Amino acid sequence: MDRERLEAARSLLPPETVVEVIAGGNHARFGDYGPQPGDGEAAISAPEQQARAADLTVQLLRALDGG
Repeated sequence: MDRERLEAARSLLPPETVVEVIAGGNHARFGDYGPQPGDGEAAISAPEQQARAADLTVQLLRALDGG
């Protein structure tokens, strides 16, 4: 992730936006679609990264549902 671009664009996001960083993960493993330019090496396994992404998604959906 280009963190400088993220910070530069942060003002375009709604104030309640939450950014979760999956430490050790990379772009390609988020969707399991192979290496992407600029990704770098992942420091965690694909299953570990995908489980963390799934957990965060469940947390988001529960928050949207009020639970």
